Amino acid sequence: MKLIKFLFFALLFCFQAGTIAQWESDTRLTNNSSQSLPAYNNAKTIGSDGSTLHTVWADGRDGNLEIYYKRSANSGVSWNADIRLTNSTGSSYYPAIHVSGNTVLVIWTDNRDGNYEIYFKRSDDGGNTWSADTRLTNNASVSDYPSIDASGSIVIIAWQDNRDGNWELYYKRSPDNGLSWSDEMRLTNNSSVSELPAICAEGNFVYITWCNSRDGNKEKKKKKSVNGG
Repeated sequence: MKLIKFLFFALLFCFQAGTIAQWESDTRLTNNSSQSLPAYNNAKTIGSDGSTLHTVWADGRDGNLEIYYKRSANSGVSWNADIRLTNSTGSSYYPAIHVSGNTVLVIWTDNRDGNYEIYFKRSDDGGNTWSADTRLTNNASVSDYPSIDASGSIVIIAWQDNRDGNWELYYKRSPDNGLSWSDEMRLTNNSSVSELPAICAEGNFVYITWCNSRDGNKEKKKKKSVNGG
């Protein structure tokens, strides 16, 4: 019996050690005297297509928060130089990214126009060249914490917005990889705060999760669309 117990714990130790060994050591991707910041909500700031990885973050190295991007063509073994994606008179932050083949889509929050709005840009050649910035929201309140995903050419985004005097979730979609966009749709309607959305699309299914305090405590909520939003 003692021998069986010994073999059991020995195998368990080897399994745990093997599991831990599957993770490599940390790799530092930025190196400057300012802060490099990912999104604070659950939005994706890294995406992949095969062995090619793409990542975005906000960075204040130039005296102003801007969105930066970099890419690895070998599953993260080595990385190209940082590429600055924005050049704003305000602050650009809370980026999110989606990757599908050579199409790379990025959204973020930006106050260049004196108000916090959601902006978008895209690359059709794997991050080598980028489109001009596109402003996706336009209201006097704060539009913040965006999240993005896509299924085929249908792109979906969600964010939190206090235009109605309360933080609610809003949504819009593009049928053509971000070339054109639908009108906004309000997804939540309650007296408590709805915040920090994350979004996922698969086929005709669209899922959104967020934080909400309607029940007296901050809890995670979810809703689903079965027809592409």
